[in-house]
Amino acid sequence: MASPTSIHPRPITVAEVKDIAEKNLEEQVWRYYVDGAQEQITAQRNQSISNELYLRPHVLRDVTHVDTGTTILGKRYDIPIAIAPSAF
Repeated sequence: MASPTSIHPRPITVAEVKDIAEKNLEEQVWRYYVDGAQEQITAQRNQSISNELYLRPHVLRDVTHVDTGTTILGKRYDIPIAIAPSAF
């Protein structure tokens, strides 16, 4: 089996990371993370929407006063909080 670094020396995209995972994980483990429920409608829709996103990095910006806080349901938090789905 090829080592992950021989496939992609420095994976940059999600597709490259997925390629490394698919080639290095056992089949059952890989399927556990990539399969969706039933007809996989939600998984396909999520991928379709993700493909349409365009992220514009903000480079060479003034970062003297950065605020990483957030507000959730009207309550202010001084730290960034993210909640993402994960395999169970």
